[in-house]
Amino acid sequence: MKVDDTEVGIAEGRAAGVWTVGVVRSGNIMGLSETDVAALSVTERESRLDAAGAALSAAGAHIVIDTVADLPSALEALPFAPAS
Repeated sequence: MKVDDTEVGIAEGRAAGVWTVGVVRSGNIMGLSETDVAALSVTERESRLDAAGAALSAAGAHIVIDTVADLPSALEALPFAPAS
């Protein structure tokens, strides 16, 4: 598995043949601190998150999450995840 916040990192994971997870909110594509993200208007924040998610999806991410805190639930969505 490769967890990354850049298109090139996602491409590396895909080239290696592993599951890839893109991180948007706390990642390089957003390029903002959590304080700066919180200061954005809701419309601007959602627009930037959508654009970051689209970029990582286009790069081949199997799953896109906001932050690494969302990783455990994302892993459960993958086909190899054990049943709860």
